[in-house]
Amino acid sequence: MPRKKQSLACSHRRCQEPPYLGGRCKEHHEEKRIEEELRSEAVCSLHWSTVDGTLPTNAQVREEFLRIQRWWREVCGTLNYGGNHPILRDEVEYAKEWCICLAEQLVLFERAVRSGEPVGDVQFTLEHTRQWVWERFDNLEKGLMSNGVRRPERV
Repeated sequence: MPRKKQSLACSHRRCQEPPYLGGRCKEHHEEKRIEEELRSEAVCSLHWSTVDGTLPTNAQVREEFLRIQRWWREVCGTLNYGGNHPILRDEVEYAKEWCICLAEQLVLFERAVRSGEPVGDVQFTLEHTRQWVWERFDNLEKGLMSNGVRRPERV
């Protein structure tokens, strides 16, 4: 069976640059590496309440981590030990991603605060993400699906 020809262009959509590593050009490879690094730090932050190995300096970030960690523990317990969660039900995998998404924004905000950078855009994104994530968890706690729609009745 003939081997597949190596692509002559980056695997990122609409990019025609030559591949560098992993099928991506240098720019897209670096973007992907940074995304993966942020996700990894977010997961560590959810487990240990730290950002880059130290406790958050910002009180809002500390409080938000404590709040999201409650759900993170529920998600991890359900995924690790199986069974059905009475609130999350069939949305456990999604809830995992919501927790990580919020943690990523908290990490970015804490890093901006520590570095003394202006936090305007980062804070806007954090607030939007917070609102979006907590709306989903609130809907689940009300017995609805995460998008606010009533759960279908089982027949």
